[in-house]
Amino acid sequence: MTETNATVPAVWVLIFGRYPIGDESREAAKTQSIDNVLVQTVPDTAGIFDRLDLQSTCFEQFMLQNIRSDAEAFDVFGGEAACLRLAAAMMANDQTASLIRLFGGHTDLNADAEFEAMQTTLQRYQMPLRSVVKRDCRSEAETESDIIDQAYSASLVWMEAHANLSSDSAVEYDQILDFVFEQLQHQTTRGNRCPILIVTFRSGHEHFVRQPLSCGIAENRIHVPLWIRPSHGHVCRVQALAGSFDLLPTIATFLGSAGASDEACPPDVPSKDRGTDSISPDAVSQVKHASLPGHPLPCSEANRWGAIELNSEEDTPTDQDQTSNVQRNEEKELIRTSVQDVQEVTPPAGPRSLAFLCGAPQVCPDRLLVLRGDGWKAARTEEFLLVLANPQESHCVQTESDGDSSAEPSRRLYVKPEDLFNINDVSRTYATTADSLARMIE
Repeated sequence: MTETNATVPAVWVLIFGRYPIGDESREAAKTQSIDNVLVQTVPDTAGIFDRLDLQSTCFEQFMLQNIRSDAEAFDVFGGEAACLRLAAAMMANDQTASLIRLFGGHTDLNADAEFEAMQTTLQRYQMPLRSVVKRDCRSEAETESDIIDQAYSASLVWMEAHANLSSDSAVEYDQILDFVFEQLQHQTTRGNRCPILIVTFRSGHEHFVRQPLSCGIAENRIHVPLWIRPSHGHVCRVQALAGSFDLLPTIATFLGSAGASDEACPPDVPSKDRGTDSISPDAVSQVKHASLPGHPLPCSEANRWGAIELNSEEDTPTDQDQTSNVQRNEEKELIRTSVQDVQEVTPPAGPRSLAFLCGAPQVCPDRLLVLRGDGWKAARTEEFLLVLANPQESHCVQTESDGDSSAEPSRRLYVKPEDLFNINDVSRTYATTADSLARMIE
């Protein structure tokens, strides 16, 4: 059931340009003398988001699903279709939106142009915009207070934050966050429900591995944090896989759109009705492990199940009685069926609301995220990342991962989360897995 606007808290979305922790911050390094010793200092941006960690649900496995250079402002969050659905839900509930540009200490002509383009895009998507505001977070002009209050009284407040990646970047990020938290406090003191704050980034930072190694795809460009500061709930860190296309459905859930009660519930973990309860969890785990290439059942497990072969068609005659043979045949068929079930499982690929994970981590089924960049597309699950080169734009892809001078492969597979920087290609070792993931995104 759709909630009334009086009972639904507002949703504030704060989007920074680039995650400020990375190798590019070293370009802003300064050399200074400490005790007559020259020391190079790098801007300290690591702790500027601590307040979010202490008050929010942090999604640590949040992936940007569209980082193409020609992507529009909202393509990274699902594009036109997702925006139209959110706009329709908001208009059905008589809700409004505001677009605010926040900056702290510098003006960027490119950022101004992008902001104006975003305003045009939202109007084209029929988003019910109440106001569009630009605000220098260093300023305390009283003349702007009424305009700011009106902008922050909308149901959805979308804030685009721009900070310069320089030696003063930590100061600018702090100024922007200080301003946003002051506005949150102001809304609470006025007797309104504390808005839900969502914070993330449009792009990740660059990380360069040392030669002779190189990344098949830069993980840090697509992997950024997401914080959701709910009006109630416990502070926690969530490891469930999430994507940028989940952002707009999550906003719709918090705004009380139709069907929000269903979206806010955790998805059902798929289960099989073929008697798997009769096998111990350890045995089922071994069966699932054995379904991957290069992972046979351990000897102890094989002996436990009578040294059976999963691919054999007939049992080897034994001296056991008929009852024991029948039992072993049933157990063998059960294992074969379980392996087949594991191989046929297709993780869901569509976006979903993340509201059910806020403040209460839950066990979720695996899912498939489709990622796109210049010259490549990828499939990401909890265990693997498959990268496929786009034949038409293969010159854009740099995928040499281990210093090998052989021809560049058209696909790469990386084990996640162990292969943090996507260096070790295992597409030959796990060929079946690579084939299955490739079929899901082709």
